[in-house]
Amino acid sequence: MKKICSIICDPEKTEEILQQIEFELTNKTWIHLLSKNNKEVFPSYKQLPQGPGFIINSGGSTGRAHKCLIPCSHLNKSALASKEWLNSLGLDSQQCQIYNCLPLNHISGLMPWWRSHCWNAQYISISPKVMRHPEELERISINSTYGTNTPKITSLVPTQLSRLLKDPAGIRWLQSFSVVWVGGALLPITLASLARKSEIRLAPCYGTTETTAMVTALSPEKFLSGINSHGSCLKDVQLRLGKNQRLEIKTPRLAIGNVINEKVQSIIKVDGWWASADIAELVDVKGNKELTIIGRVDTAINSGGEIVYPELIQVNLLNAIQKAKFPVKELLLIKVDDSEWGQRMVALIQLCNTETINVSELLDNLKDFVKSWPSHEQPIRWLNCPQLTRNDVGKWELAKWESWVKHKLTQDD
Repeated sequence: MKKICSIICDPEKTEEILQQIEFELTNKTWIHLLSKNNKEVFPSYKQLPQGPGFIINSGGSTGRAHKCLIPCSHLNKSALASKEWLNSLGLDSQQCQIYNCLPLNHISGLMPWWRSHCWNAQYISISPKVMRHPEELERISINSTYGTNTPKITSLVPTQLSRLLKDPAGIRWLQSFSVVWVGGALLPITLASLARKSEIRLAPCYGTTETTAMVTALSPEKFLSGINSHGSCLKDVQLRLGKNQRLEIKTPRLAIGNVINEKVQSIIKVDGWWASADIAELVDVKGNKELTIIGRVDTAINSGGEIVYPELIQVNLLNAIQKAKFPVKELLLIKVDDSEWGQRMVALIQLCNTETINVSELLDNLKDFVKSWPSHEQPIRWLNCPQLTRNDVGKWELAKWESWVKHKLTQDD
């Protein structure tokens, strides 16, 4: 029976957690990383290979949660691939300061720490509490920098980026970085434009838990030149499009399996490829394939004979209504069954301030606002949802909000 240790990743106790992780790794343990409020116990499995490695929860954004098994050797390969990518930009990874603003129980939050070990680079953990106060964030960064030419790198999700760009101290902090990888969700065009205006060196990237973090990245220079894509492959990655433009990935660091319904299942096809849940485009640019994510296989809907990708529409819709000065902070489109159309979308919104707003009138105005849009792209209902929030890595937990919509519509009926 292979040893498994569950570790609760409290973001305010990072140093203590990392010490615990290091200790367990010396015992060749499989470490199950859990969020602060997750108390689940991972059972022992005879079929687990020899550790050490990590068990990381994935897939919560689609409601089909599972656990990925990632050996430490795969983390090493991922760290090497990102090191070579930085080298291609003329950056020495060992000289970099790595700022981690993401939770350790996600692959995007675990990898910054792991890279620091593989590269022998300085690691600085930033807590959620500090992230909410850009002036404090700026002060910590100034005190941590040991040379004016020290390259700094970090990883963010679009939600974090958006908040920082609204504050002068946040903008100054972002401007101090050589590379700001941004992933986890589609990057809105308006947010990209704001970042370019402030000359933030963003590097939009794509990766999943199953691929042991990022597999593509766009260089900051290309981003600042106006290119909107997720970039090209890192050196250890191959990409192709399968049926219906489903993105398939081949890399030696794919997760060795998922635990689904208490069984370990391989994610890799016979030919070594893994089929992601994303619909994508691959465009050849000077011999390199540039990746653009369009939407997800498991959230696409058929509305009146048209295939609709809610993620893409909600980005465009939120951009449009915010540009029109509607006081909407967040927007999420949820699919619902419809007897005439097959499926339609319901729009959930979180308002910036409800004290001086006639909510009923605002919802009617939003419905009128999209009347000129194609019918299959128009939400059939608009619902005010004050508690609408993303999870700690900026993703929507769709199962949760689908249940909320179902309950709300049942109440209204």
